[in-house]
Amino acid sequence: MSSVGTIPQKIALVGASGRAAAYSAKQAGFEVCVADYFSDQDTQSIASVQTISSYQDQLIPWLKQTQPSGWIYVGGIENYPDLIDQADKITPLYGNSSIVLNKVRDPFYLQALLNDHSLRFPETLRNAKSTMRDAGWLGKKQDSAGGLGVIDYENIPLDQHGDYYFQQRIDGDLLSASFLAADDQVVLLGISRQLVGDAWNTPLPYQYAGSIHAGKLLEELSRELNAIAQVLTQATGIQGLFGIDFIVQDGRCVVLEINPRYTASMELIEAARQSSLIGAHASVFTNSGINGLGSIKDENHRGKLFLFAQQDFTFEVQLYEQLKQAVCENSSELASLPTMADIPQVGTPINQGDPIFTIFSEASDEAEVEYLLKIKAKKCQLLINEYSS
Repeated sequence: MSSVGTIPQKIALVGASGRAAAYSAKQAGFEVCVADYFSDQDTQSIASVQTISSYQDQLIPWLKQTQPSGWIYVGGIENYPDLIDQADKITPLYGNSSIVLNKVRDPFYLQALLNDHSLRFPETLRNAKSTMRDAGWLGKKQDSAGGLGVIDYENIPLDQHGDYYFQQRIDGDLLSASFLAADDQVVLLGISRQLVGDAWNTPLPYQYAGSIHAGKLLEELSRELNAIAQVLTQATGIQGLFGIDFIVQDGRCVVLEINPRYTASMELIEAARQSSLIGAHASVFTNSGINGLGSIKDENHRGKLFLFAQQDFTFEVQLYEQLKQAVCENSSELASLPTMADIPQVGTPINQGDPIFTIFSEASDEAEVEYLLKIKAKKCQLLINEYSS
């Protein structure tokens, strides 16, 4: 699609990984520059890319050097609200400022807000209680993302309790709803199931590993999710793209977290809608309202999965060619997604626990999507094991 309204032509994307957002921005007609941790091959194929290791030390100098018309943050940088405001003084921010972030990223604010509107949020406490060990509680770090700062209460050393807040664990599938807000208008874009934890070979028990997007919105959840989103936008002023992580309990949505940005599952929704969500997001912040969303083209389910390293190795060209062939041979079902993505530069050292790359699947049935992801991941891991032995 082409760019919409007065959207700037050069956009900067900043976060842990900018690949998915970069493809979205490119689809919208932008010239794209990216600063992220990985500088993957496929990101470099469509954007000017800078590897960064510290947002606080490198973001503002990079924006001054790059001189984009606007910038958008993706995963992780929402935990640096003061830095975001400083960067906004250098380059216009197409995203939510610290005023919004300090609300939507505060679990105690969310608990009070949602409870006041008879909406559900887990019991959340600043300090631990002796009864937590037997009652199913989690410790969470407020400045983390992707489940990296989540741990079972009983596994937290006593001298580290001050690093966490505490939340009652809610059992069930972890889901994510994606929204776009412009002023008082809020659109539910899609719902995805998140793939988390040991079943997906993540290094940490609650770490995010991927998503499966339902081709058709779950009608029974849509009404309550829209009500939650309306409360959030009116109370916090959140605008543009955002995600709500939640679990369904007794037919009701229990909100866990708000991600005030383009999220990892949104590229699956873009594939279903055949439209650029980064373009739609930027349109909100250039006073063009909600534009270019498109409609869901089919009822297929689409999935993505991060493959994590189970041992140290180097990503050499021979291994890459073998992995690419194995993934391609098992990806004939893909009509709207790449076969693999987030591909490291040849020669990159990969440490145990690191994400290696992303694989995708697509099918009319969610169980088939999950099966295909597992088959592809298993084949890739066997190849890596053979190569590393």
